[in-house]
Parts: sequence; C-alpha cells; structure tokens
Amino acid sequence: MKGKITHFSAFILTLLAVFTIFPKTAWAQDLAPDSCPSSSSTSCTQNPYSCNAGIPGTINKMEIDTPSPAIQAESESIDEQSVATNSAQITTAVPIGATLNPDLIFDLINEHRAGIGLPLFQKDANLCSIAQSRTTQMPAEVTNGNLHAGLYARNLPYWITENMKYGGNEQETVDWWLHSPIHRAAIESNNKYACGACIGNTCDMLFTSYTPK
Repeated sequence: MKGKITHFSAFILTLLAVFTIFPKTAWAQDLAPDSCPSSSSTSCTQNPYSCNAGIPGTINKMEIDTPSPAIQAESESIDEQSVATNSAQITTAVPIGATLNPDLIFDLINEHRAGIGLPLFQKDANLCSIAQSRTTQMPAEVTNGNLHAGLYARNLPYWITENMKYGGNEQETVDWWLHSPIHRAAIESNNKYACGACIGNTCDMLFTSYTPK
C-alpha cells in the first residue's frame, strides 16, 4: 500500500511539473509585442491591432509606428504642396506699406479696352504729373469721404474724369471699377489719354482728351 502511494505521488508531481513549464512557454510567445511567428504573419498583416496569436489588444509596434515608404512619400508630397500653396498666397498679397503699380493698372485697363474693340489709351506727361500730385491728397480724401476734392479745386480748363480706389491689389482695383457703372464708363470712354498714380493701396486713374470746357 505504501509503495502504491509513493508511485501515485510521484505521478502527480510529474504532471504538475509539465503544466508548470509548457503553459508558461506558450504565453511568453503569444504576448511578445514585436515579433510575429511565421505561422501567424498573415493575421498580423491583416490586423495590426491583434498580433502574433490573435490576442485582442496586443499591438505590433513595427506595423503601427513605421509608415510604409509609399505613405511616407505621399505625406512628404502633400507637405511640399501645402508649403508651395502657402508661399503663392503670401507673394500675391499686398505687403503693408507697399505701393501698388499704376502702370500695371494702366495695362489692365488697356487690356480690357482691346478685348471690347476700343483703341488703347495713351499716356501723357502732363496728365501723369497731375495724377502723381494727387497722391498727397488722396489719403485725406479717403479718410474724410470728400473724394476728388483736390482735383475739383484745380478748376482745370478742360474736361477730365478721375477714378479712385482704396484697398486691394491692381487686378482687384480694375475689377471693382468695371463693376461700377460710372467708373466703367470712364474706362470705356472715348477719351484719348489716361494716366494714374498710387500711394499705398490707394490709386487714381485720370482720363481726358483735353477738350475745353
């Protein structure tokens, strides 16, 4: 009887040793977060959030943290496009304190006239001188709302028309005038000469044929 108990006890101890060693080895493999055995590599690729033995919540760091070369290249391309777009927006803006180009405004007006079959305006030195002298008067006129006062005060002996605009760039200035009937009439008039000047983003454009009053 004593011999049977001894053999039974030895059998029980052997079983305990087996269950103590093998489960520990299997779980150590399943919980390794950074390695996928070859038998489970397909499931890891399909579901990066459940790596190795399909245990939910186990994350494969290599697949999550390291983007593929294609994704990384696409991301860099998008970033470069964003920088290029932002740079383009910055260069087309009118910097504070900068003066618009009256010659460009003149050219845009003549471009419009050519498009509707009208002869191009010509520049005249005397008219350009008057336009330039108006740059010292326009800011105060814009502030006070008394537009063209300095031109009227000259009491010139010939008919002359003045377009004024505050704000925007050269193209926006011409577009605004073309959407205003009275300013568009001056741009599309039968006058022979035109010339303008700007101070900051306030501009004028004078039109005349020196027809006596």
